[in-house]
Amino acid sequence: MPGTANPRMDVRDGLVVGFIAYITVAAFYGLFDLAGGRGPFRTAHVLAHAVFGGEGSAPPVVDMDAVVRYDGIHLVLSLLIGVVVMLVVGYGERTPSRARLAGMVVVGGYFATVAAVWMLTRSVSGMVPWWSIAGANGASVVLASMYVMWRRPGVGARLFLAG
Repeated sequence: MPGTANPRMDVRDGLVVGFIAYITVAAFYGLFDLAGGRGPFRTAHVLAHAVFGGEGSAPPVVDMDAVVRYDGIHLVLSLLIGVVVMLVVGYGERTPSRARLAGMVVVGGYFATVAAVWMLTRSVSGMVPWWSIAGANGASVVLASMYVMWRRPGVGARLFLAG
């Protein structure tokens, strides 16, 4: 609600938003892998191979140690992104004259995230297509947005219809 959001609330909501995003992307790729007839951790294995400096294609056997390390990095980054997004949202709520700018920063952040992930995973693009990156992140945005709209009724109108 306008005027009630504060930085402490922003951080708490950001951690929830980040966790929702993490779980959504992990579930998306687990289902993506199962639908493709692979084990549920194949994409995480491929991404771990790319992140931790593997040359060429990922080995056929899933390295669960690498998957756990990759998932840890993914969780931390998701939580950080969630906190930053909610700090921007909170700023927009507390500063109505900057609300539309805050909304544009959040939308731009989605596209920047998809572009950054795509660039970082180009070496494995045959196994992690760009549309799956956009889809996984898009699904996380939808679910996280539902949480934010539940916690802060009217936030969409305040950020995107302000001014």
